Amino acid sequence: VTPLVSNNFISSIPQDPTNTGVYIYSYQGVDGTGAACSTAPCSSFIIKAVIEGGASAVPQGSVTGTVAGIDCTAPAYCVKP
Repeated sequence: VTPLVSNNFISSIPQDPTNTGVYIYSYQGVDGTGAACSTAPCSSFIIKAVIEGGASAVPQGSVTGTVAGIDCTAPAYCVKP
């Protein structure tokens, strides 16, 4: 994430002021086998956000199931490259 700032893509890393309770987002680095990656550099990532509108509001194309230890069951919306 730091290269985004140091390479001037964005001025600072945004922080969610209310990343608590039910509606949170999270990030997990993923290695080449699809497992959680704890040592940089990781080859990929997964981002999860919980959708306020419930399971019916989750957009098409969301990753489903558990990926790299992240529970992507609706109403979670998960994406990865």
